[in-house]
Amino acid sequence: MNYNKEDIIESHNRISKWIHRTPILKSSSINKIAGAEIYFKCENFQKIGAFKMRGALNAVMSTKKQNLKKGFVTHSSGNHAQAVALSSNIAKTKAYRARKRTNTLISEYHCRFCGLFHIGHVGRKY
Repeated sequence: MNYNKEDIIESHNRISKWIHRTPILKSSSINKIAGAEIYFKCENFQKIGAFKMRGALNAVMSTKKQNLKKGFVTHSSGNHAQAVALSSNIAKTKAYRARKRTNTLISEYHCRFCGLFHIGHVGRKY
């Protein structure tokens, strides 16, 4: 799929009231090592601590109203799952996850805190 400047602006306008404006930083030490100016987009300051919030929120908010009420499903157990859950909460719909048996307790906590519902285990039983 090809995107143009107007698509990017439209996406930004769609999600801007719910996301943090994150800084771009430089490091003179790293610039010296690299021999170039390196810029860091600090998405760790974004909601849920990752850039995935932008993509998940854009996907949820781009969904047609009649499909929105069905909710969203993810297989992820990390940042993406949290982003889908928080984005779904913002859109006043539900998010579900097909949970892996190997998920960590901290992953479980963060996903539930963001509002993710679990729909059972998938994968092998070890």
